[in-house]
Amino acid sequence: MDIKQINELVAEGIQLTRLWNNPESTGRYYHNDEHAEMAHNCFFEIAVKANLNQRISYDEILLGRLAIAWHDVIQGQGSTQNETKSADLLAKDMVRYAFSPDQINQARELILGTITSFDEQGYMHQSAELIATPLALLVADADLCSLGAPAPKFVLMSQRLIMEFAGKTDLSPEEWQKGWAGQVKFMTGRTFLTPEANERWGLRLGQNFELAKTLAR
Repeated sequence: MDIKQINELVAEGIQLTRLWNNPESTGRYYHNDEHAEMAHNCFFEIAVKANLNQRISYDEILLGRLAIAWHDVIQGQGSTQNETKSADLLAKDMVRYAFSPDQINQARELILGTITSFDEQGYMHQSAELIATPLALLVADADLCSLGAPAPKFVLMSQRLIMEFAGKTDLSPEEWQKGWAGQVKFMTGRTFLTPEANERWGLRLGQNFELAKTLAR
């Protein structure tokens, strides 16, 4: 794969996320270009480690970079549709750059692996758990890397997500409490899916979970 093409497509995905999900005009306080850039940087960090561990190839790092940069380009369509339409948009651009059908299908699958759902016990899961390849699990971990960020960054990103779900920035104390309760539900029973992410962010994930429970009281 051509690294120049990869870099161009990564930049395009983040730029489209910025244009179409501007917080001031769309209320996307979390699902915007800052999240996309953070997730991309997180992915690269753990993907390089996974490559050194001989679990993924160099070309897989490149495909993962594309997927994570484009995974939230489309928003406002509802869970599953956001990821599906983002994946379709990336696939169209990859055709333009003459990627192989296998590469395009893999990139689509990686984006679809970031879809979240809850089981009957109320635990959150990502579709990557069903795909179960090291690369899909790394992309999924990168999407949620803010859960294992240093506490100030975790709080900031969580606040943005709570505001986005609430559709406003001026929340009452009760609404903040409810929002943090949602974060606790999202994080309950959660660990990262790869050894690389758990080694890098696992400890802080547990610490941030305890912090979220405190803020939800």
